[in-house]
Amino acid sequence: MCTEYITNNLTQFKNTKNVLILDRAYFSYIFLKFLIDNNILFIVRIRGKGDLLNNETPLKKNKNCETIEFIRKNIRLVKCDSTIKKIIPTYKNKKNTGNYELTITNDCIVITNLMDITIHSDKDIIELYRKRWDIEVFFKLLKNNCKMRHLDEKNIVNHKKIYCCSQIVMNIVSTIEHLYFKNKNIEKTIIKR
Repeated sequence: MCTEYITNNLTQFKNTKNVLILDRAYFSYIFLKFLIDNNILFIVRIRGKGDLLNNETPLKKNKNCETIEFIRKNIRLVKCDSTIKKIIPTYKNKKNTGNYELTITNDCIVITNLMDITIHSDKDIIELYRKRWDIEVFFKLLKNNCKMRHLDEKNIVNHKKIYCCSQIVMNIVSTIEHLYFKNKNIEKTIIKR
């Protein structure tokens, strides 16, 4: 479906400075080859460790071998290995307060056909992908908290209405959370290492 949409709207995607930023659901060798063949810029999170796309890994002859070799020549692998320490305040009672330190390890691999490292450093590529990640977090909230995982609606207009209502609810929740933290003088801090 994605390939069909891009094909029908090729002028919007081809030879522009727009970059498709996609999660690992779009990772497929055929789709990647399609993007490269059409000169469409992309950043895609890959499934697993991406061993087959690493030039140092020998390829076994199979039906995808030629496609994988073609992709290898036209992409670069970008690894994200970062650790974030997040301080979470805990309140057992008014007298006993403390902080809990949570360590979050971000490790993922993205591939891109933005080959010029002087223009697009590895750090820039990861930051571009992270901007998309906020969308994923929002969709997870919608699916889990607003019962949008299994919609019975078949009409696209009804889907849009449900989505708009969910956004309103999420904005209200976000505002309440912000006011709660402000009134309780709770700081949300993140320390990057």
